[in-house]
This record gives sequence, C-alpha cells and structure tokens, in this order.
Amino acid sequence: KDGTVCIASFALSNQNNLDSLYIPNSVVSVGGGICSNCKSLRYVDLPDELKTISANSFYGCEKLSAVEWPGNLELIGGAAFSGCKSLNTLNLPNTVIAIGDNAFYGCESLKEVNLPQSLKEIGESAFSSCPMYENVVIPGSVVSIGANAFSDSWSNRAQKRVTIPQSVEFIDETAFANTALTYLNIDSDYLVEQLPSLCASSSSAPTEIVFGDNATTIVPSVMENS
Repeated sequence: KDGTVCIASFALSNQNNLDSLYIPNSVVSVGGGICSNCKSLRYVDLPDELKTISANSFYGCEKLSAVEWPGNLELIGGAAFSGCKSLNTLNLPNTVIAIGDNAFYGCESLKEVNLPQSLKEIGESAFSSCPMYENVVIPGSVVSIGANAFSDSWSNRAQKRVTIPQSVEFIDETAFANTALTYLNIDSDYLVEQLPSLCASSSSAPTEIVFGDNATTIVPSVMENS
C-alpha cells in the first residue's frame, strides 16, 4: 500500500496465484527473493526510487514477460531474474551501473537486449544460457565483463554478433564460452591480446573480425583461426 517504504525479503515468494505486482512509489527498498518462484507472475511495476533490485527477487518466475523498470535503478542483483523463461525484451534505464552474477541466467526467450550507456560492470554468467540472444552490443561505458557472462547464449541457427568497445579493461576468457561466433568487433589492443583465449573457449572462431581505430596490434594466431 502507499506509504510503505520497505518490503521484507521473500515477502511474496512462492505465491503461485500472483499474476501482477504493483509496488507503490513510496517504496525505496525491497528485500531479496521478494517474488521468487511465483510461477504465475506475468507483470511487475517497480517504483522509480528503487535503486537496487535485490538478489533472487524474481528468480524462477517462469511466466514473467513484462517489467516496468525503476527510473533511478542502479544495480540488478545476483540471479534477480534467473529462470524468467518468458522475458523476451530488456530495455534497462540509463542509470544502471552494474548487472550482478547470474542476473538473467536461463532467460530462454530473451532476444532483444538494450544495455544502457551508464553500465560499467557485467557479472559472471549474467546472460548465460539465453539461447535467443544473438546480437551483443556492449556499451562504451563498460569496464568489466565476468566469467561466462554470455556463455551458452545463442541458438545454433542464428548469426552470433559481438561488439566490444575500447572502454573494457577486463574480460574473462570464458565470457563467450560455448558460442558459435560469426562476427566480432573490437577496439583496443587489450581486447586484441585477449582474442586467442576468447576464441579458444568459443565453439568456433569468428568468420569476421573488425578492428577499430584504437586496435593497433594484430595477433597472427587469431587471424589464422578465423
């Protein structure tokens, strides 16, 4: 109800008759697992002043397909939307700084993802096992991409395209493990240096590699395998 400021952890978890959730604008804090394993939940409207979606908030909400994101959201916690198999579009507000480990793990229908220019960190396995996610464009604000961040994330029938900007200072060698990359666009010497390990962990080397103006070093072994 209006006037509520905080909602406790697991307050609505395992409520299988819950179809929609509207959280009033007075709420500024929501505990972890608030709606975890709510199997019938389809729609969530989150308040603008909510800066953190806590860990496991909507874990296992298999029918969740629409989320009204907070206008001031900064952090999406670990496994917050893991297993949301009906979520197909992700348009995060341009305030999000970090996406936690396993945040969208196993979102099997997730196809369109627009990551904001405010984003700095993509956690481990954040988008792992999202087989419909085909076109990965990392914003120019991102500095860190964790292990298995996009692993096992694409259908074998679709083209796999990845763009990584100059801003990235760390990328784990397994970030794209078990994917069939066809296109890779990179724009720094650091990323060029990581290419052999990135390609080694993918299921096939890219058929097309584009080097940006800031990538001045070419790694022969990568070109030979591409």
